[in-house]
Amino acid sequence: MDIKRCKTYVKYAEDLFLKNQLRQEYIANTSLHSTRVDIILPTFNRSQQLSTAIQSIISQIHQTWQLYICDDGSTDSTNDLCKKYENNSKIKYLKLPHKGVSAARN
Repeated sequence: MDIKRCKTYVKYAEDLFLKNQLRQEYIANTSLHSTRVDIILPTFNRSQQLSTAIQSIISQIHQTWQLYICDDGSTDSTNDLCKKYENNSKIKYLKLPHKGVSAARN
């Protein structure tokens, strides 16, 4: 199997401009603040990246969200990492048997 890598993401000035424009529109439109967003985060043996992903979600401007971490049978420290967030009512950890990313998303 031939695997091709994508280019590394680089922040361009126009990306930052668009991000700031969207942030200003969000702040101005208070009706969006109460819109609940459900985030499905499938994971398998990615505890190092998972911590970064969770912190990114927590630090977003929009705070009306529910995070579902769907662990696809990880054998690393994913379970221990998720225990740190068990008192956060916005984060739900689902330990599933290993069946692949599609099953974890569903």
